[in-house]
Amino acid sequence: MWSLASLAAARRRDRAAATRYPAGTMAGTLGAIVAGVVAWAAFAFWLHQLWLGVRPFG
Repeated sequence: MWSLASLAAARRRDRAAATRYPAGTMAGTLGAIVAGVVAWAAFAFWLHQLWLGVRPFG
């Protein structure tokens, strides 16, 4: 609920100030996907064992 209220407040603030943000790019989207996959793989195959003591994939 807090995040939804914060989002609504930010949108109202931006509308009142007539703030416009540039559209996202394909390069930015692909970069976010690659970073997410790398972060997931690092946690799943290495950090999970280190931090939690359990290897999820044997």
